[in-house]
Amino acid sequence: MKENYIWRVYLLPKSGWKALLLIPALFLAGLVGLYLGGVMLLILALFFLLSSLRDFLFPLTYQLDSEGIKLRGLLIKRELRWEEVEDIKREKGVILFYQRNSLSSFRLKKPLSVYTNGNEEEIWEKIESLWKRNSWRE
Repeated sequence: MKENYIWRVYLLPKSGWKALLLIPALFLAGLVGLYLGGVMLLILALFFLLSSLRDFLFPLTYQLDSEGIKLRGLLIKRELRWEEVEDIKREKGVILFYQRNSLSSFRLKKPLSVYTNGNEEEIWEKIESLWKRNSWRE
């Protein structure tokens, strides 16, 4: 039987008053795009702004299971198997998963950031139990 632990994180409400700055930023990006290049540049400017803020504006869903960790969001889907995890570090409100580098990869891989949404201890215990169960670590 497969164990799943799923949680959803909304980053926008956690930012408080800083989130209000997004409204004028989106409005100004639209005005600049409209002034400089018309409707096409307006759409392009808004697309780039929204895509860069997608994790902030839209919810992220995490799933822990015996195979690894999965992240789903708007236009993003990332999966990291336990065998690919080299190290896990805790920071305040975030758990970082560092991926093993293969010999064919010359660049360092960006760690997978997992936001805990206030239940950091519970998530950490689940990660430890699943990560230690894999035979490759023993």
